[in-house]
This record gives sequence, structure tokens and C-alpha cells, in this order.
Amino acid sequence: MNPALPEVSVVMPVLDGEAWVERSVRSALEQTLRSIEVLVVDDGSTDRTPEILARLGAQDARLQVVHGGRRRGPGGARNLAFDAARGRWIAFLDADDRFHPERLERLLAAAREHGATLLADNPHALTEQGRDDGVLWPWVTAPTRVDATEWARRNAWDGRDAFGYGYAKPLVLRELIESPRLRMREELRMMEDYHFVLALLRRGHELLLLPDGLYDYTVRREGAATRATPEKHLAAVLSAGREVLEEVPPGPLRSALERQQHTVELRAVRFEVLQRLKAHDAFGAARLLVREPGALPFVATSLREVLQRRLHASR
Repeated sequence: MNPALPEVSVVMPVLDGEAWVERSVRSALEQTLRSIEVLVVDDGSTDRTPEILARLGAQDARLQVVHGGRRRGPGGARNLAFDAARGRWIAFLDADDRFHPERLERLLAAAREHGATLLADNPHALTEQGRDDGVLWPWVTAPTRVDATEWARRNAWDGRDAFGYGYAKPLVLRELIESPRLRMREELRMMEDYHFVLALLRRGHELLLLPDGLYDYTVRREGAATRATPEKHLAAVLSAGREVLEEVPPGPLRSALERQQHTVELRAVRFEVLQRLKAHDAFGAARLLVREPGALPFVATSLREVLQRRLHASR
């Protein structure tokens, strides 16, 4: 490897992140592993994000800000960073999350120890108020290898696991996505990470999951950007899932993918039911639930969250 090149390229998309982006960027720049570059793609921010990034870039030359020229979404923004990356490894960081100071150094050590080319730690859940809710996957208590079937199985939105493996923020050897070339699906505004890792696993790679909580994941209440047009987002995810299913022959992986796809379909029904209720069409909502009773737990959870927010606001 060329010693002038960074060991790790950290990629981060950001859109209107003035409240948290500085903390996230600093968590990358302050890593004990110094041989890094941080590629932040500003996806059309209209707040003070560009000013903050410019100031941070002037303080540390390892930070590079990429401007895409148009709003691309998280997958498209990461693709721009992939194209600009020079590091041997690529690490993912979201603009409202942060790294533990030793994260990259420890992940690279684990990669050498286990011979891994794709790995992730166990994200540490923090609420918006800063409350520590522990790791997302308490069952991961030792280094665990995950194949495509287990990846799909653990990403089914069936209520069994509060957080699926799709929340992983992997460290991936860059050559895995360059030969042959792999990029994120830009039409997806949710689950783009899931499909990206699934594509790698379907190529025969394995994901090594570590029990260490070295990535602070901010758990936000429902209402983030993906809820703005959920019908459109879910339709894109359903379409992507159908395309994958067409390529996978019968077997354990296909069964896991079909189950995962069905839970996305149930989420789509939930959205339609909630829209009917919002329009005071209780009969139409009930008719949808009779047709697809499996969506009832998702609807009940959403209604409970709405009630809790209203009760909290009334205090």
C-alpha cells in the first residue's frame, strides 16, 4: 500500500445537520487511528451545515467536503464518497451518530485477527436526550459471522427484534466494492444500507459482527426524514426486494428474503391504514386490516406512539 494514502476512508452523507454534524465529524477526526480521511457529502443543506464543515476542514486537512450539485439521498451521497475514497478500507458514519475514539483501530485489529474483509461492531443506542439504551443486538456476545441468509432473516420487520442487522455501520475493504464495482441503490431513501450489504453477502462474503459497542447510534422518534413520504419510500424498497427475489433460486436464502419482503408489505399496509384513519375513514381502514390482519401489530404500535406523544405534549 502507498504510505501516502489513508488506511481508512470515513464516508458520511449529511443534510441540514447543523445540530449534530460537528460532533460526528470530530468523532472521526479524533480517532486513535490517524491514517484516515473523512469524506462528508453535503446533500444540499440549507442550514449552517456548509459553514460548519468549511470551518472544520480549515482546521484539519483530512476532512474533505464533497458537494453533489443536486440532492441525491443517503445512498447517492455515499456513492459520491465511494468514488472519491482513497483509503484501503471504507467506514460508514451517519451525521447524527459518532465513533468511540478507538473504534477504527480496534476494528482493523479484529479484521487482522479474524481474516475479515467486512465487519461491524454492535451499535450503542443513545436516545435524543442522551439516555444510554445499551447495544442494539444483546444476543451478539462473541464475534459472529453472518451470511446472506442470516442477514435477511435478522432484517425482517416482524417485531421479533427491535433493531435488525441493517443498522450495522460496516468497515469494508474497498477492493470488495471496486472489483466488480458495487454502489448503493440511489432510488432507496431507506434500507439502502441493507441492500448494499446484502449484495456483498450474496457475492459470497461474510459479515463479522463484534460484540463491542463502539458506534453511538442516535435513536430518534418516528418522524425523521423517511416519514415525509413513506409511501414512496416503501414502494421503492418493495421494488428492490422483488428484483432480488427474481434472482435468488429456491432455498433458505429465498425463504428468508420472502419473509423479509412480506414484513415490508405489512408496513406498507400500515401506512395506508393510518392514512385512512387520518381521513376519518374507519371503515376503509378496517377493510384493509381484514384483508391483511398481519399488519395489525404495526398499526397498534404506531397508534400507541401517537397517543404517547400527545400525552407527553399535553403535560
